[in-house]
Amino acid sequence: MKFSLLCLLCYLGFHQHEVVDVKFGFGKSGKIMTVKCKNCGTVEIKTGD
Repeated sequence: MKFSLLCLLCYLGFHQHEVVDVKFGFGKSGKIMTVKCKNCGTVEIKTGD
């Protein structure tokens, strides 16, 4: 039951992210984080401060 509930939450867009990589830059780029969902394995790249 727990596994199917976690898959449903990922399908709805509620992921449990863990930080995989962080890169720092100067100027407008700022910080670039690579995050991965613990449940479904989806990798996203997030930018910002």
